[in-house]
Amino acid sequence: MFDWLKWIKDAQKRKRMEEFAEERRFKLNGPYGFSANGLLVREFVYLLRYVTGEKYDSFNNFEVISDNFVEINGAIVQELVKPVLREEKVNFTDHEGALHNMRNLQYIVRAITDYVALAKELGLPSNPDVH
Repeated sequence: MFDWLKWIKDAQKRKRMEEFAEERRFKLNGPYGFSANGLLVREFVYLLRYVTGEKYDSFNNFEVISDNFVEINGAIVQELVKPVLREEKVNFTDHEGALHNMRNLQYIVRAITDYVALAKELGLPSNPDVH
C-alpha cells in the first residue's frame, strides 16, 4: 500500500508519512500521477487553470502549490460563491457537480500543502517524483 514511500529509510519518518498518506488517501500512481482522497489529481488541472486564470497549470511542483496556497484557495473560494461557476458555463456541468469538483480541488490543494509542510518538518524532499 505504501510502496511509493519505500525511499524513506528512517522508520519513524516513514511511519509519519504513511499515516498522512492513509489519512488523506494520498498516493503516487507512477505514470498516472498521484491521487488524494481517491481522486486522480491530474483530472483537476483544468479547474486549477480556470480558478487561477492559467497562472498555475500543473500540480507537478508541490512547493509552488504550497507556497501559493492562500492565493489558490482564495481563488477557489471566490469561484465557490459565484451563482454560476465557470465549469457550468464551459463544460455544461450542473451546479452541484461544479461545486463538488471545486471542493475536491480545494481538498487537493490543501493535501499538497499539508504534505509539503510534513515533508519539511521531517527533513524530506517536499516534492516526490510526480509525473
